[in-house]
Amino acid sequence: IAGLLGFRIGGAMCGLLTMILLFFTPRFFGHAINNLKDLPFAVGYIVSIYYFIRFFDFYPKLKYKYLLGVIVGLFLCLGTRSGGLMLYPMLFMYAGLYYIRLFGIKEAFRIKHHFNDFSKILGCVLLVFICGYFVSIILWPWALQDPLHAMTKSLKEFTNIGTSIKTIFEGKQMMSNMLPASYAPKYLLITTPIVTLIGLFGSIIYLGLKRKNFSLEIFFILFCLFAPLTYIVYKHSNLYGGIRHLLFIIPPMTIIA
Repeated sequence: IAGLLGFRIGGAMCGLLTMILLFFTPRFFGHAINNLKDLPFAVGYIVSIYYFIRFFDFYPKLKYKYLLGVIVGLFLCLGTRSGGLMLYPMLFMYAGLYYIRLFGIKEAFRIKHHFNDFSKILGCVLLVFICGYFVSIILWPWALQDPLHAMTKSLKEFTNIGTSIKTIFEGKQMMSNMLPASYAPKYLLITTPIVTLIGLFGSIIYLGLKRKNFSLEIFFILFCLFAPLTYIVYKHSNLYGGIRHLLFIIPPMTIIA
């Protein structure tokens, strides 16, 4: 899926390099063999991003196979961890930015003049939201008992897990719920291959200089990469196992690289 999204953003060579770089990311590859939850979550995350972009690629036509792809992605992501709820505001944001790109900032606010497009885009997003949510909780008995509140309660717990364990960071033993804000960014820097880091920071510089190449799709992938990381650092989330809880941002990072 990461290769397909790379192909969509930058062509065949980009898709191929994405798969090669991801395959040779040791931590990601190791977790792919051993991890039972964070990897399915990462798969659902990138599947949702890919199919939502593809879903709007054919607007105003409605391609049901891409709609199904979004729902499957949400099912994998949200059905594994409640953190998948963050995808919903992301998808609303992408739909809104797509609408603005269609008509421009000034024209976009003249909703009466573009009511058909506005209502159609909003309807598509609401359809994805409702179908994706209820499909995601269909195998979750606790959520079925209280569909409207169970997910948010779970997300609150997931954001800062109550159970803390001892971990080692910078040569010191500390509790996972009392880690410094630098824990997540530093672990990403020391476990990501240097070639990927060079590509990531190089692409940011390149896009700053060549703003014409800074498309909505690239912005969305960058947002899906940095927004969760920023939120995790801001909330001082309970993390352990290095990048274990951050595996879902590795594929977007590799695509940008």
